[in-house]
Amino acid sequence: MLSAMTREQFQPREVHKIEETGLSNGMLTELCLKHIFFEGQVLLRTLSDRTKLSPGVILALFRQFHTEQRV
Repeated sequence: MLSAMTREQFQPREVHKIEETGLSNGMLTELCLKHIFFEGQVLLRTLSDRTKLSPGVILALFRQFHTEQRV
């Protein structure tokens, strides 16, 4: 087990690309579209804060959505 001090020091690195998340594109798409559905309208910054994904990942997903005419 990790000691209390080690847990406090743990800082995961921020990912900037979809591929770096380790999650499937479908899972990320579903996550974002659920938030957009329940919010109605949402700023990309807000979507980033709520999903805990970096703005770069959110922007890449939004570009995909726009290309696929999802939003």
